[in-house]
Amino acid sequence: MNAKKKIMVVEDDRDFTESITLILETSGYEVLSVEDSEWFFTFLEHEKPDLILMDIMMKSLTEGFDILYEMKLNPEYRTIPVIIVSAINKHTGFPIDKAFLQVEEYLEKPLNPQMLLDSVKRLIGS
Repeated sequence: MNAKKKIMVVEDDRDFTESITLILETSGYEVLSVEDSEWFFTFLEHEKPDLILMDIMMKSLTEGFDILYEMKLNPEYRTIPVIIVSAINKHTGFPIDKAFLQVEEYLEKPLNPQMLLDSVKRLIGS
């Protein structure tokens, strides 16, 4: 039997995290969640997720960018696919450049659940 694919959700909004978790678990994924950078790297080291869903605006407006930058510096973690799930574009008016951030996908909040599942399946399968 195949092990469930593991997805780490990095999000400080607990209601949003619960919604995402329900969507992903119902589709057969294992979901782990962290609320900020304080626990992110500890979980990353111990859990080795197949995919990361990350918000940008958490404790600070750029906390997600800071986490992502540090993660991409580490050869052990830089190949983990990342989907940014954020409303930062609506708040700042600046477009998100996936190539510059070295992420596979950017999804705008409020999130379309089917778009999320399609992106996850495309990146790590079901």
